[in-house]
Amino acid sequence: MNQTKLSSRDSPVRILVVDDHAGTATTLARAIAQLGPGVEVIPATSGQEALERVKHVAADILITDMIMPEMTGLELIEKLQSHPAGRPTFTFLITAYEVPGLKLTASRLNVKEVFTKPVNPERICQTVVQAIDKISQAKPVPKGSGLQKESTILIADDQPDNLHLLARYLGNEGYKYIEAKDGLETLEKIRSEMPDLVLLDVNMPNKDGFTVLGEIRADPIIQHIPVIILTAARLDAIEIQFGLNIGADDYVTKPFDRRELLARIRTKLRTKGAEDTIRQQLAAVLQGTTDAVLMFDAKAHLSLVNSTGQKLFTDYEAQLGGQLPSGAGYDFLLQLMERARLAHASSAGEVVWPDTRVFSASATPLEEGGCVVVLHDVTRLKELERVKDEFIAVLSHDLRNPITSLKGFGDLIKLAGPLNEQQSNLIQRIQNTAENMWEMAENIINLAKLGLNAERRLETINLVPLISETMDEFRLSADAKGQMVTLEKTENCSKVQGDALQLRQALRNLIGNAIKYTPDGGAITLSLANTANTVNIQIKDTGYGIPSVDLPFIFDRFYRAHNDNTQNIEGNGLGLAIVKSIVEKHDGQVSVESEPGKGSCFTISLPL
Repeated sequence: MNQTKLSSRDSPVRILVVDDHAGTATTLARAIAQLGPGVEVIPATSGQEALERVKHVAADILITDMIMPEMTGLELIEKLQSHPAGRPTFTFLITAYEVPGLKLTASRLNVKEVFTKPVNPERICQTVVQAIDKISQAKPVPKGSGLQKESTILIADDQPDNLHLLARYLGNEGYKYIEAKDGLETLEKIRSEMPDLVLLDVNMPNKDGFTVLGEIRADPIIQHIPVIILTAARLDAIEIQFGLNIGADDYVTKPFDRRELLARIRTKLRTKGAEDTIRQQLAAVLQGTTDAVLMFDAKAHLSLVNSTGQKLFTDYEAQLGGQLPSGAGYDFLLQLMERARLAHASSAGEVVWPDTRVFSASATPLEEGGCVVVLHDVTRLKELERVKDEFIAVLSHDLRNPITSLKGFGDLIKLAGPLNEQQSNLIQRIQNTAENMWEMAENIINLAKLGLNAERRLETINLVPLISETMDEFRLSADAKGQMVTLEKTENCSKVQGDALQLRQALRNLIGNAIKYTPDGGAITLSLANTANTVNIQIKDTGYGIPSVDLPFIFDRFYRAHNDNTQNIEGNGLGLAIVKSIVEKHDGQVSVESEPGKGSCFTISLPL
């Protein structure tokens, strides 16, 4: 290695070596460090450690293993692409496995070369020497040029004199440049070198410039690279319009003014720099989301997919520019995309994947054609829904039936013969407990159904008769305790949209609680009042009241407020939870005001 070149640099070449096997990282780092004093080797055993080691000063060369825990080599490369101090000039990837689509992804990330294990350290060192030589030979960007990083420009022209002239112009401005002498070589070097801009001649052998431009714009990996057509032929206005229409960013005819050409180049590079920043930010968002994001062009070719989306395809290699095969288990997704295309609007639905996973999917059409698909995995939720259904079925049959039998046997015992007072009390306790178990089972079933949005029938409901009828159901219970139940401040009509059975159940729970927690001789008063947009139902009692420390929790499941007056009252702490769930399902709110010894007032507010 030529150490003179290395030592002539203002700072050493920083080489970041990353491998989760500490021994491999150390061995490789030690071998590279022996290349000369102009090399600074930074070893790391994980992607996170690597990011920390180059937090403040970027690495010039990155050599990373592919398969590592927590962060793969590709993910590390992506993060270093947006390093504040600049991305590595050369990136090399080492892998022991043939990962589907790896070479395509590596090319997109500007990986210079992919090595397959086992790799001879000497070969790595030779590659590093070549990279260091290129870094040392690169000319610095002139100060005041306005460029944040060194840009590489591909000059595509079949005339040697033109190549030489343009190369001299670009070199004097501090640009790196690559040369290509025909259409095929141009496409090959664009895909391998990923230049920042292309100066493209039209009349070239082995594919003319227009054909090359068309292929650039059709390739999702390189279609973002700006292209300036620079030609002495095809000077007609129709030709210029054609070139611009198929995707040229600018069209310059020869002879040209050097200063004007360089100004146009700087303008396109500034625009590309801003687009690259946005693209990196978008990539960070896409890679960070747990949902799969896929973008398809107007011909249903895959043009973008994030890492979560790539992991979906376990039996098929999803390639950019390819189509999803029909009849291979992706028909649900293809049908959703077709609905969005025909409707010219977003379409949502469930998509069943080939491996039986279930996704909540949305397809949004794009103005230029194609669509964006977002897939959220709801397989676990579907499984929970199935378990909940089974739970409801068990409660409905296997629990309620024995409780019914228990209550029935209690009645039979009373009919079997005379019982003394103690025996009668015990039988009554058994029946009361069975009744409480029955009520708890019913409440749990109702809560489970509410969670599934089951059995909800929307209709227009007048609350006035609904409240009156529900009150009448409790007349006997109230009379038995000498209580007064009245309805006052009643509107003539208060209509809401909802499920009458569920709203009646919420009222039953509140009225029943008011009677239960109000001593003999108390009063329960109901009222109904409309405001501009809502109707308020109030159930007010003169009962024992609720301590302030319990008020924030009384709508929680199984929570019961206990005090000396209520400790002997049967209950399971589910009634108010059901009320809250029903009211919120109707886009309403339920609240309470209470004071021990002065009673409670529950208010249900529903949209008119």
